[in-house]
Amino acid sequence: MARKPSPGANLATIASSLGLSVSTASRAIRNADGIHPETRKMVLEKAGELGYVLPGLQGPDIKARPHQILALATSVAPGTDQGFLTGMSRTSISMNLAVLSHHVQPEDCHSVLDHEQQPVAMRAGMVDGIVLIHYWPDDVAAKLAERFPTVSIVHYFPEAEMDHVGVDDRRSADVLLRHFLDGGHSKVGFFGYCAEVSWSRSRLAAYLEGTLRLGMSHDRRDICPVSLQQCLTHREFDDDGWGAKVLGRLKAGVDAWVCSSAGTASSLLSFFLQKGLKVPREVALASCIGRYLDRPQMPAVSMMHVQSEELGAAALRRLVNRLQNPREIRRSVLLPPELVVGQTTRPPSRNKLR
Repeated sequence: MARKPSPGANLATIASSLGLSVSTASRAIRNADGIHPETRKMVLEKAGELGYVLPGLQGPDIKARPHQILALATSVAPGTDQGFLTGMSRTSISMNLAVLSHHVQPEDCHSVLDHEQQPVAMRAGMVDGIVLIHYWPDDVAAKLAERFPTVSIVHYFPEAEMDHVGVDDRRSADVLLRHFLDGGHSKVGFFGYCAEVSWSRSRLAAYLEGTLRLGMSHDRRDICPVSLQQCLTHREFDDDGWGAKVLGRLKAGVDAWVCSSAGTASSLLSFFLQKGLKVPREVALASCIGRYLDRPQMPAVSMMHVQSEELGAAALRRLVNRLQNPREIRRSVLLPPELVVGQTTRPPSRNKLR
C-alpha cells in the first residue's frame, strides 16, 4: 500500500534532507532538463520516503496533495486581475488545486526573485506552478520558468520556457477590418503600437496581414506608436505628440482606426471628441481586445472581447497539463474573441445590405 502523505512533506523538506536547493529538487521532480539522472533518482526516492505526492499522481489508496498554484500579478490598476483570478478559482475546485495570489507593483517585479521578499509558499518550496498575470520583465519571467512550470496570460515571452494563453489576434484584426469595410471605410490605421509588448507586436502584425489579405491600402505612416507606459495602462492617457500624427493621417484619408487595447481606444476616442470630430460619422475606431470601461458619458467603444474568466480558467488547465506532462513542447492556447459592436463604428453601408 502506498504511504500516506506526511503533513510536512514538501519540496523544502526534500531539498533540505538531501542538501540540495529547492530549485534543484523541484526541477528533478518535474523531470526538467539539466538534472543528472542520479540526482533525479535520489530526489524521487526521498519524495517517496517522505510521502510527498508527485504532480499528477493519483491512486485509490491516497488522496493527492492539492497542487499549490501561485498567481503572480503586477498591480497595474485596481480590479484588472480579478476576472482572471475568478476564472482560476472556479476551475481549481474540480481539479484539486489550491490557488494563491501575490501582487507586486510594476517597479518591484524583481522582488519575486529575492528569497527574503517572496511569498511564504514560494520560500517554503510549496509552489508547484505559476501563472503570470499582466506584463513582467523578460528576465524575471525567464528565471521563474527555469524553476517552476509557468503559464503566462496574454503576454508571450519568446525566450522563456513557458506556456502561453492569449487571444487570437488574427481573428480580432480580420473581424475588425471586415467590420470597417462593411461600414464603408477603405483606409484604416493602427493606433497603440509598442515594440516592447508582445501582444502589441502581435496585433500590429495581424492588422498588416489583414490589410494585405483584404486588398486594403496601407502605409507605414498609418501606424501610430505609443510609449510602454501608455501601451500597458488601463486608463486614458494624454496626447504627448501622437495627436498631430493622427490628425495628419486623417487628412491623408484614414477614417478608421484599429486600436491595440481598451486603454489606447479610450484615449484616442477622447482625443477625437476633444477635437470636435463626429464619431463614427467622420472617424471610427475599435479595439482589438478590451474590457468594459465605466465611462457612461462616453460612447461605448466597439471591441473584440474575451471574458477574462475564460482566460484564467484556460491558463489553469494549461498549467495542470504541463505538471502532468513536463516534457511536452511549449504551447500557446489562443481563445477566439467575439465582436461587441458599440457606438464608435458605423453600421453596414446600404450597398452592403443589398
